[in-house]
Amino acid sequence: SSAYLSLKLGEKNKKEASKGVLNGILISVIVAVLLCAIIIGFLPQILNLFGCTEALRNDAMGDGFFVALGLPFMMIGTTLNSIIRADGSPKYSMLCNLSGAIINIILDPIFVFKMGVEGAAIATTISQFVTFAMNVAYLRRLKTIKITKKDIRLKPSVVLKVSMLGISSFITQMSIVLVIAFENN
Repeated sequence: SSAYLSLKLGEKNKKEASKGVLNGILISVIVAVLLCAIIIGFLPQILNLFGCTEALRNDAMGDGFFVALGLPFMMIGTTLNSIIRADGSPKYSMLCNLSGAIINIILDPIFVFKMGVEGAAIATTISQFVTFAMNVAYLRRLKTIKITKKDIRLKPSVVLKVSMLGISSFITQMSIVLVIAFENN
């Protein structure tokens, strides 16, 4: 979405830039919610795939559940964060990430001592939500484009263009996931 925003702004086409940003956000929401549901629904099988042992299963189930709940906040927040940078506000983008990191650093030991591994996942989810909320709050202050309600709909041609710009990053991330799964097993 951020690359599409930059390209369209370079072409002086703010209307298409807005459509690309909104389509990127909508796709991020859809994929994040689907992944969250899939992970929660198939968590035991996913843990097996990643090499979880019986000794770690209970901790991994609790941790995995809360990580899955935080996934939409993390994914959508990451999407919004890159859009904010492309919109010309890298300091605010950094502040959002830094705020989440600091909150996680503070909450992690508190929650771990009270709830164990599951507490760490809850602390992480809370910090991801804070970052997400700060990113969402910025959308009202976008500098380069205006978001209108009528633009909030998926347009397959725009989704395809935005997706093509992000496919290399996706392949890189999925390769890392596959290597980790292989190494764990």
